[in-house]
Amino acid sequence: GIDIGIYTTDFKNEFISLTDIARYKSIDPRITIHNWLRGRDVVEFLGLWEVLHNPDFKRIDFDTFKEEAGTNAFVFSIKNWTDELGAIGLFTKSGRYGGGIYAHIDIAFELASCRRLAQKDLVNFMNRISICIIKWRKKAFRMFPRFCMSGKVIIQC
Repeated sequence: GIDIGIYTTDFKNEFISLTDIARYKSIDPRITIHNWLRGRDVVEFLGLWEVLHNPDFKRIDFDTFKEEAGTNAFVFSIKNWTDELGAIGLFTKSGRYGGGIYAHIDIAFELASCRRLAQKDLVNFMNRISICIIKWRKKAFRMFPRFCMSGKVIIQC
């Protein structure tokens, strides 16, 4: 199986570790993730997701950011994305055991589908993650019925 980190504070908005997904078939997940985030189509998708889910997203500043996306000189910085645009869909956590790059489940699945895995592998991968999240939610609700859990939880898929 594979270990996938999940982070949540409200059990409604899970954030999945992109680092763990990239580790599925990549030697250096950090480079893989930054390559995913360089493309103009991905930046446009992230902007659309933010517009739909984040009322504080700075749309005007996003237009400038989007213009640079896809060029050879463009480097996607998650820190700039969150700090300058007020984005909430991606974030980084530091630390040896809980660290990595996290994305909202919608974004994580979209980026995973961009990995050009064979269709059968992609469907199996997404199904395994979805089943693990459902099992994790049920277990977390039984263990913590009155509390919100925050922090990285490793699930075995």
